[in-house]
Amino acid sequence: MRKNTKSGDRAQDATNIEQQTEPAHDLDLSYEDFVKAHSLSPLNDIKTACRVANVGMTRFYELVAEGVFVLVPNGSRRNVAAKNLHEYYRSLIAAARSRAA
Repeated sequence: MRKNTKSGDRAQDATNIEQQTEPAHDLDLSYEDFVKAHSLSPLNDIKTACRVANVGMTRFYELVAEGVFVLVPNGSRRNVAAKNLHEYYRSLIAAARSRAA
């Protein structure tokens, strides 16, 4: 439970607000944490890959054509490695950081 305190000092209040809104964790997850957070198996179906990558099917297949994702044949199905999804995630984080800098 958070205490509701008012110091009357605007600078101190602004600092308190900044500390409260600061994220509690770093977005750059390790491979193990990424797999655990998304409940991934080593090979994942296309639907799961789209959900984890937060893209639709059309964009997913565009990324496949660009070489971002590699489809692994498994009989009549195609899968995406969890490692490949993690690499994509890391590239998005790196791009966001470079734009912010």
